[in-house]
Amino acid sequence: MCKIAACRIPGFRSDRRFPLYLRYQTTHDRAFHQTLNQLLKLSCPSLGIGIPV
Repeated sequence: MCKIAACRIPGFRSDRRFPLYLRYQTTHDRAFHQTLNQLLKLSCPSLGIGIPV
Protein backbone atom coordinates (compact mmCIF):
# COMPACT_ATOMS: atom_id res chain seq x y z
CA MET A 1 0.00 0.00 0.00
CA CYS A 2 1.24 3.46 -0.90
CA LYS A 3 1.96 5.76 2.05
CA ILE A 4 1.63 9.00 0.04
CA ALA A 5 -1.86 10.52 0.25
CA ALA A 6 -1.87 11.29 -3.48
CA CYS A 7 -1.63 7.57 -4.25
CA ARG A 8 -5.07 7.04 -2.73
CA ILE A 9 -6.70 9.47 -5.17
CA PRO A 10 -8.70 7.61 -7.83
CA GLY A 11 -6.97 7.82 -11.19
CA PHE A 12 -3.58 8.72 -9.71
CA ARG A 13 -0.74 7.05 -11.55
CA SER A 14 2.68 6.85 -9.99
CA ASP A 15 4.92 7.56 -12.93
CA ARG A 16 7.70 9.88 -13.98
CA ARG A 17 5.46 12.97 -14.04
CA PHE A 18 5.18 13.19 -10.24
CA PRO A 19 8.77 14.46 -9.70
CA LEU A 20 8.19 16.94 -12.51
CA TYR A 21 5.10 18.32 -10.75
CA LEU A 22 7.07 18.58 -7.50
CA ARG A 23 9.74 20.56 -9.34
CA TYR A 24 7.08 22.89 -10.79
CA GLN A 25 5.65 23.42 -7.32
CA THR A 26 9.09 24.19 -5.89
CA THR A 27 9.79 26.63 -8.72
CA HIS A 28 6.49 28.44 -8.19
CA ASP A 29 6.94 28.56 -4.41
CA ARG A 30 10.38 30.09 -4.85
CA ALA A 31 9.13 32.65 -7.37
CA PHE A 32 6.25 33.59 -5.04
CA HIS A 33 8.57 34.18 -2.10
CA GLN A 34 11.02 36.19 -4.18
CA THR A 35 8.19 38.40 -5.43
CA LEU A 36 6.75 38.77 -1.94
CA ASN A 37 10.14 39.83 -0.56
CA GLN A 38 10.55 42.34 -3.38
CA LEU A 39 7.09 43.77 -2.70
CA LEU A 40 7.83 44.08 1.01
CA LYS A 41 11.13 45.84 0.32
CA LEU A 42 9.37 48.34 -1.94
CA SER A 43 6.31 48.97 0.23
CA CYS A 44 7.76 48.89 3.76
CA PRO A 45 9.90 52.05 3.55
CA SER A 46 6.94 54.06 2.28
CA LEU A 47 4.81 52.77 5.17
CA GLY A 48 7.55 53.28 7.74
CA ILE A 49 7.59 49.59 8.64
CA GLY A 50 10.87 47.88 9.39
CA ILE A 51 11.52 44.43 7.93
CA PRO A 52 12.59 41.92 10.59
CA VAL A 53 15.77 40.10 9.67
